[in-house]
Amino acid sequence: MSRRKWLISIIVITFLGKVLLLSSFIDSSSPQANPLPISELPYSIVSTGQTECFDDNGRVIPPPKPGEMFYGQDAQIPQRKPAYRNNGDGTITDLNTGLMWTRDPGSKKTYKEAIADARQCRVGGYDDWRLPTVKELYSLILFSGIEPRPQSQSSAGARPFIDTNYFAFGYGQLDRGERIIDAQFATATLYTGRTMDGDSLMFGVNFADGRIKAYPTRGKTFYVLYVRGNPNYGKNDFHDNGDGTITDRATGLMWMKYDSGHLKAGPRKDGRMTWREALEWATNLTYAGYSDWRLPTAKELQSIVDYTRSPDATGSPAIDPVFEVTEIVNERREKDYPYYWTSTTLVGPGGGREAVYIAFGRGLGWLLNPANGRRALVDIHGAGCQRSDPKNGDPRQYPFGRGPQGDVVRIYNFVRCVRNIKTDSEAKISSENSKKDKDLINSASRLLSASQTILQKGSAEPEPGGFPQSKGLTPRQGMPGGRVGENLPRQFRPGAEFSIVVLGSGSPQFNPERSGPSALIQYREQYFLVDMGNGTQARLYELGVSLRDIAAILLTHHHLDHNEEFIPILIYRLLRGGKVNIIGPPGTEKFVSFALQFYAEDMAYRMKRRGRMLTDTFEPNIREVKGGEGFRLGDMKVTTAKVNHTIYTVAYRFEANGQSIIISGDTAYSDSLIELARGADILVLDSGESIIRYENGGQPGRRAAQQNQAHPTLQDVCTMAEKSGAKKIVLTHIPPGEVDEASTIKTINKCYHGQVIVACDLQEITPAKK
Repeated sequence: MSRRKWLISIIVITFLGKVLLLSSFIDSSSPQANPLPISELPYSIVSTGQTECFDDNGRVIPPPKPGEMFYGQDAQIPQRKPAYRNNGDGTITDLNTGLMWTRDPGSKKTYKEAIADARQCRVGGYDDWRLPTVKELYSLILFSGIEPRPQSQSSAGARPFIDTNYFAFGYGQLDRGERIIDAQFATATLYTGRTMDGDSLMFGVNFADGRIKAYPTRGKTFYVLYVRGNPNYGKNDFHDNGDGTITDRATGLMWMKYDSGHLKAGPRKDGRMTWREALEWATNLTYAGYSDWRLPTAKELQSIVDYTRSPDATGSPAIDPVFEVTEIVNERREKDYPYYWTSTTLVGPGGGREAVYIAFGRGLGWLLNPANGRRALVDIHGAGCQRSDPKNGDPRQYPFGRGPQGDVVRIYNFVRCVRNIKTDSEAKISSENSKKDKDLINSASRLLSASQTILQKGSAEPEPGGFPQSKGLTPRQGMPGGRVGENLPRQFRPGAEFSIVVLGSGSPQFNPERSGPSALIQYREQYFLVDMGNGTQARLYELGVSLRDIAAILLTHHHLDHNEEFIPILIYRLLRGGKVNIIGPPGTEKFVSFALQFYAEDMAYRMKRRGRMLTDTFEPNIREVKGGEGFRLGDMKVTTAKVNHTIYTVAYRFEANGQSIIISGDTAYSDSLIELARGADILVLDSGESIIRYENGGQPGRRAAQQNQAHPTLQDVCTMAEKSGAKKIVLTHIPPGEVDEASTIKTINKCYHGQVIVACDLQEITPAKK
C-alpha cells in the first residue's frame, strides 16, 4: 500500500508541474482596487536594507520603543525586504519591483555611449534594454552601505550601497586619477534646472557614497546598468483626498498634503527641526484623523520627487503641484524650497552621525574655483538630489558647507509625514476567481482522479465513479450527496452563511483515515485556509474548492504536521499569478522567504517555459501576528491569542453576523484561549492526544498527554471548554486508532455541558441559528 501511495504521489507531483506550466497562459489580471492591495502595486517601494538604529551622535542603539527618544527610524518600519534572483545569463531580476537588470556595469562609459549602447545591448538574449530612470536605479540602493572618506586612497572600512551578492561593483580607480567615491551610475533622467556652468546635467546614483546628484553629461564617464520590464515603475498616481492628505495609488502610501512649515510645527514653530525632533514630531502626530504617521524612509520620500520640475525651469519645487510646499529664502537670498528629513541614517567612517534628506528645491553647494581659490554658492546638486545633513549641531559651524563640493548644511530641515494606506486595522483581503482558472482546475482534477483510479486497482477495486468509501471521510452537513473521490470534483455548497469545514482532523502520526491538521473557514462563500497538513490539497479537491478560491492562508504555528503542504500551495498560487495573502506567527516571513529563495530556480524555469518571468507573479502579502492583535479578513473580524505550546502558537477567533468560530491550533492548557473563546459558537480544540480509544484487545483506554504539556489532558479540554462558555467544541488533532466517540463525549460532559463533536475529515460545522 505504501508503495502504491508513493507512486500516486509521484504522478500527482508530475502532473501538478504540468498544471503549473499550463497556468502560465492564464491572464490573472483583475481590475485595480482603490486602494490597491500591496501585492498589486505597480510602484513597489522596497526597504533600504537598514537594520540598525542610531542616536544623533552616530552610535548604534537598541531599537527604541514607542515614546522613547529616536523611535520611528528606518530600521523600525515594516518594509518589503530586497529580493533578487540571479538568472544565470548575466541578468538579475528584482522580485519586488518586476525590473530586470544587467548584472555587470562593465567599464565606464560617456553619457552618449550609455544611451547608444542600450539599443545594442543583448544581455540574456533580450533586445529591449533601456537606460534606467533615476527612480528605477534608486530602487537598488541599500543604506546598509558605509561611505568611505571622500579623499581616502582605499576602500578599507567602506561598504557599497548596492547588493554585491548580485551586482558587480567597483570603486573609483585611483590609477586613472579618480577618487574612491567615483562610482557614479548614469540614468536617463535629465535635470531641468541650471547648475554649475549651465551644462546639460543628468541625475546619477552613487553606490559608493549613497547619494543622488546631477552630473554633467559631457566630460565625465559613468558606470551603467541597463533595465527592462515594468514600464510603470516610478510613475505616481496621486489622488487628493480632500482632507489634507494625498494618496499615491501607485505606491500604496498616503502623504500629508502640507508640510511642517504650513503647520508651524516643531520647537521653533516654523516647521524646521533637527532629525531627532523630526522623528518625535512625526510619530506623535495626529493629522486628518490618523495617528499612525511617521517620518518616511529615503526611498519613500524620493518616490514623490517630480524630476520634470525645478525652481529654475518651472518656478516650483520638484514635486507634483497637488502638494503644498513651504517657500523659503535660501542662502543666496532667493526664493527656494526646503530640504526634507527622512528616517534613514547615512553611515560613514564616524558612524551614523548624518541622516538622509531629499532636496525639493535647489541642491546648493559652495563650489571652489581652482583658478582664483574663491567659492561660489551654486545649485551644484539639483532639485531632487539626495544628500545628508548632520543630525544635530549649529549650521553656523559650516560657513562654506561640507564635503568635496561644499554642500550647504542646514540641520534644521522640514518634514512631510507618510503613512501606509492599508494599515492593519484597515486591511481587507478579498479573493477573485476566473472561469478559466476553474476550467483548468476541473480538467486537471479529472485527469488526476483517473490516474489515481488506475493505481488503486490491485488493492481495492474502485466502485463505479470513484473510490470505495473510507471510514471518517464521509462529507457531513452542507456537502452534496455522492462518494468522496468521484472523477468530477463536486462544488462545495456551504450549509450556512458562516461555517468551518475540518479538512484534516489528524495528528503528526500518519493515519489513512485522517489528513493532517487543516481547516477551512467560509463566510458568504469566501474561503480562508487555516494550517495545511498532509492531504490538504486532496481534501480541497474532494470538497470542490480550488486553491484559486482561497482568499487568505493562516498558520497557527510552524510545526511540520501543520505546514506540510504550505510550500506547494504557496508556489502554486504564485505561479498562477494570483494574490497570496499569508498570516501567521513570528517566523512566517522567514519561512516564506526561505521557500521562495530555495525554489526560485524551479519557479523561474516553469515560467520561462511559457515565455513569462517570475516577476509576472504577485508577491505574497505577509502579515506576522502576535497574540492580542486583531485585523479584518473581508467582512470578518479576526482576533488572536498566544497559546501555550512548544513553539510560538497563535489561536484565531473569526467573527461574522454576531457569531464566532475559534481555532486553537496545538495548545496545552491556556487561560488566553479561554478568554479568546468567551461565548464562542464553535471552539475547534486540540484533542490533546488524550482521546479515549480502543486499545489492548478492544478495551477503552486513554492516551496520556505528553509530559512536556504540548497538548491538553482530557481534563484540560473539559475545563477550557466549560470556562470559555463555548456553545460547542470540535475535537481535532486526533491520533491513529478508532475513537470511542460515545465514551469520549460522556467523559467531557462531566464538566462541560455544551455539544461535543469528535471531528472527521470534510465535516462542516455551523453555528446555531440566532
